[in-house]
Amino acid sequence: AWSLALALRDRGPVLAWSRDAADRESARAAGIQVCRENGPTWTEQLASTTVVVIAVPLDEVASVARALLTAVPDDTLVVHTASMQRREVLQLSEQEFERVFGTHPIAGSERSGFTAADPGMFRGATVRAEDRATEGQRQRIEMLWRSAGAARIAWGAGPAHDELMSWISHLPQLASTALAAVVAGQ
Repeated sequence: AWSLALALRDRGPVLAWSRDAADRESARAAGIQVCRENGPTWTEQLASTTVVVIAVPLDEVASVARALLTAVPDDTLVVHTASMQRREVLQLSEQEFERVFGTHPIAGSERSGFTAADPGMFRGATVRAEDRATEGQRQRIEMLWRSAGAARIAWGAGPAHDELMSWISHLPQLASTALAAVVAGQ
């Protein structure tokens, strides 16, 4: 989230939110506007935004989306950056899922928080995005990620994305297990 905020900071107004007070303070010091507090009014402060990006751990996407969807207008584009996109995995209702779109940038590191933020993180990256978005939503998604430096938007169905990500995340383990079995057999 912070890398995206830094990448977009000079391109137009960015309003960020985080539960972490140190991250909020570091973001303010870096010139990013941050919601005034972490209390119940943070969603109200985002009510006039046109695009909201949810960049939280997978198991928190649903709770953040629920809070946001009650505060933002119906035409606000709400996307998440979680590594999975199926509704059941996200734990969203069908109505919530209709309003929240998966956009998974293939970039990043294992580090988190503002200290790990890199404004160039998405430069040249591919973003996998759900093809269920309308043409207008697709244009807005492309503008968002291309403004952050993404070189390619790969559109596809959520289940296909999740299957691909499962293979990618498990392949190194499968390869090392197979290599260990061969070495053990020698």
